[in-house]
Amino acid sequence: MVYGSEPVAFEFAPDGRLFFNLRQRGEIRWFDLNQWDPDQAVRTGDPSEGELFASEEVRSRNECGLLGIAIDPDFSMNHYVYVYLTQSTSNEDVATLRVVRYTDVDGRGTDRTVLVELLDTIPGVCVHVGGGLHFGPDGYLYLSIGNNEQKERAEGLDNPLGKFLRFDKTDGSPAPDNPFIDEPGADPRIFAHGIRNTFDFAFHQETGTIYAPDNGPGNCDELNVIESGKDYGVPGSLPRAETETCLGLGGVDPIYLFSLPGTEPEEFPSNVAPAGMAFLPAGTYEGLGNALLICEFITGNMRYLEFGGPGNDEIVRDLILVDDCRFNVGVDSEGVIYYSGKDKIYRLPPELVPSP
Repeated sequence: MVYGSEPVAFEFAPDGRLFFNLRQRGEIRWFDLNQWDPDQAVRTGDPSEGELFASEEVRSRNECGLLGIAIDPDFSMNHYVYVYLTQSTSNEDVATLRVVRYTDVDGRGTDRTVLVELLDTIPGVCVHVGGGLHFGPDGYLYLSIGNNEQKERAEGLDNPLGKFLRFDKTDGSPAPDNPFIDEPGADPRIFAHGIRNTFDFAFHQETGTIYAPDNGPGNCDELNVIESGKDYGVPGSLPRAETETCLGLGGVDPIYLFSLPGTEPEEFPSNVAPAGMAFLPAGTYEGLGNALLICEFITGNMRYLEFGGPGNDEIVRDLILVDDCRFNVGVDSEGVIYYSGKDKIYRLPPELVPSP
């Protein structure tokens, strides 16, 4: 069977390579950015573009597969690459979630090590498995896991569904100051809870604050500020047909609500399915400042949100930069934007973005 490429996540290595995941194929590949032709996209469906780093047998039904990727902050010394994925078990109706670490040796992934294994976690149709895997400024790994439409489990602290996890990169052990580490019966890796399906998240480059979307059930796609120990409302915050607002339904309220062009966030349907996201520093693109970039899977829009206010939680500019950003967006060390569509990864030269 030939699977689509779906470059759902990518990450920049300090040696000039771009590592990327192909969700359905279970392939981790890399591309040398020094060989990038700025007038061409990387066709991720073409095996000739991108060197194979490692391959995983993944459960790729629906939203499952090879999802998040993270490059170790000390990559220049330890050459570690981490991925988040779903794999089949002996029971075809159940999948296992894993975070796996590889060591890069001459462009190939070696010494496969399972850091986190959430056995028999995802039953049924394999949806809402999240996918964000990133290092925080504190050096710990953070992982967002959706609720798999098991709404009540997003609230309970005894399981990882509908949660942000925070753990040590060496052995997957919980960070010692996690908020529920001393609570009886709680998963000590939990950092925050009550989410539906957070596909990705990003750390503010100056404050370290976590910004994360959450996909709503037909409406109420949110952008949240994620803080230690906080409850983001699922299942209580899920809107119902008669609900006229997406706010005040339970847990911490979002700071922004996404919606389709011509609709309000409360309307059904108004989902855009926010996916990959990254912070853009000021200075590379004329007229653009420090802002959050978010790919919307349904619309293809790359949304630009510029923040203000004392808590950096007020939207002062809301723009659309491109209309073919489906999966992920990232910014390299020079402040240049890269993003992925359904089977390609693009570089967005500054001269192609008109000044707003």
